[in-house]
Amino acid sequence: MIPETTSNEIRLPRFAVWTGLIVVFFAAIAPTLTQLEFSGGLENLNIATALELRRDHPDSWLVPTLEAKPRLKKPPLTAWITALAIRPETVRDLSNPDPAVHEAAWLKLAWEARWPSLLAACLMLIATYELGRAVADPTTGLVAGVACGTTLMFQRFSRMAMIDIPLGLWVTVANVFLAAAALHGRRWVGCIGAGAAATESADSAANRASCASSTISWVARSRGCCRWPLLASS
Repeated sequence: MIPETTSNEIRLPRFAVWTGLIVVFFAAIAPTLTQLEFSGGLENLNIATALELRRDHPDSWLVPTLEAKPRLKKPPLTAWITALAIRPETVRDLSNPDPAVHEAAWLKLAWEARWPSLLAACLMLIATYELGRAVADPTTGLVAGVACGTTLMFQRFSRMAMIDIPLGLWVTVANVFLAAAALHGRRWVGCIGAGAAATESADSAANRASCASSTISWVARSRGCCRWPLLASS
């Protein structure tokens, strides 16, 4: 059976926890977004693709390109979001011969390209909270969300405009739905989770979701509460 709420659990409104996780971690990390150089290969590829969308064909974004060649090895969602966040004025100022204007444009680019990834990372903390809540209780969810946000990996990669951040978000969301389906009998939710995992890189999402489903099924069997026959027999 699913554990009952005890007097030792932290009882906070769900929306308050969501807001707190976003505000605390976004406010703590946001001031550092312009302090990092563009030194990561995956981030550079994404920003170069986004700049080309803005600069070379601002009215046709369906197929992102890099050096005039279609870039479809990865889903275009991250490139689209990054391009939307970059202002046309920033792209124009990057070509300005005035060193002061040029330097200011690079700082603007760092902020505009990276804040969507930071927001996605903070949303992943909410998904982590919901996963802990679905598997155990609200206190476990809150501890999981805070623990995730304070890891070195989160602190490093949440400041980069790369595809791994949305991937982590959607896979965690998928795991929340899988847990709700396996532990709480909401089978239709499991289908939504599979769709969420497929929003980004399909292979990586499938691998991570598969590992998570195995863990969730083990938890369900250990409690004797699995309501999803497929997981119960796995």
